[in-house]
Amino acid sequence: MFFSRRIVTGFLITAVALVKAQSESGQATYFEVGLGACGVNNVDTDHIVAVSEALFDSFPCVVTAIVNITPSNSAMHSELSPGNPNTDTVCNRVITISYGGITQQATVTDRCGLVKPRSERFETVFKYLDDGLTAQRDVRKTTWMKLFQLAETPAQMERVAATFPRWRAMRKSFDEADAELFARRCDELNCGPLALTVFSDHPKHGLPLSHLAGLQLVHSLHLRHPVASTVTASALLKTSGFHGPEGDLPACAMLVSATLESFNPSDAQIADGEAIPDPRPAQLLRSLLPVLKHLSSSTPASLYRPPPSAPAYQHLRARFSEKPKIWLAESLTKIQSQLESPEVKALRLGEHAKWVGDAVAKFVPQDPAVKSVEAGAQ
Repeated sequence: MFFSRRIVTGFLITAVALVKAQSESGQATYFEVGLGACGVNNVDTDHIVAVSEALFDSFPCVVTAIVNITPSNSAMHSELSPGNPNTDTVCNRVITISYGGITQQATVTDRCGLVKPRSERFETVFKYLDDGLTAQRDVRKTTWMKLFQLAETPAQMERVAATFPRWRAMRKSFDEADAELFARRCDELNCGPLALTVFSDHPKHGLPLSHLAGLQLVHSLHLRHPVASTVTASALLKTSGFHGPEGDLPACAMLVSATLESFNPSDAQIADGEAIPDPRPAQLLRSLLPVLKHLSSSTPASLYRPPPSAPAYQHLRARFSEKPKIWLAESLTKIQSQLESPEVKALRLGEHAKWVGDAVAKFVPQDPAVKSVEAGAQ
């Protein structure tokens, strides 16, 4: 199914009000508005839908006419008229679209073939953007969202980011929603350093660092890249007008976890040159742990405790505003484990284990299955 006006990703369930109890499931994508199969010229602001060819063609085009049988008698006569948009019985019907707990209605105005491969759709949209920037003509602002969503590789995200200065040169701007989606996709595609480069140079790229985008940036770097990158990302929060790690609980927890990870670097960090011993992480750690202790003890649990449905921490599916809660829970759990590693034990930080355990109990929702087992044991 193809939609205009709204950006819809992932799978949707379409309850089609065409025949009783009929429904369809499909993947949303994008299409260029204009003349549709129902003979209507569509524009961006229309709330419309294009149904699959199979569904569209399953509804006949019917022409009804009055046929004179005798001068005193007449009858209604119907016949099929395939391909006539004026008489197609599916056209202009209203369907109900449900996705992510949100329900919308749209009017059927077009038919669509098979969804193009994602890479092909990316290239089509990117060419539209590139041509528009080259000719310095108006480009739909939603194009950026489409490209962020369609990108499948860090290389594709780099191509998109390389066009940001050209957009700025046209005196155009990005908003926080653009920045947050860019940061999220860089996290999901493991190209956090690209996001760090972009957000570090606002005059060149123009992406405003919102609080959520800043935390997503920290999350994208803190366990997969050198701790220095996480320090820089954390500092960007403060320079953008928000609390840095000294006043932001999720940011502080992720930075502490990143610092502890540097004592037992991952393969990715080793590849980034993190394997050489450096005394600075130990100094940073000793200054951060008291801050994390204060923040975790003084912050109400209700402010950052994830909802009960959050165990398994599927942060890719979580609502964006809920993610900092999940990142905090993940980081505290990780810190508790990291303090037990031989490399960290050599730093003699054992006095921190108790309050870290208290923080885990406070901010990490316990699996109901584990809780029931413990209750049975008692």
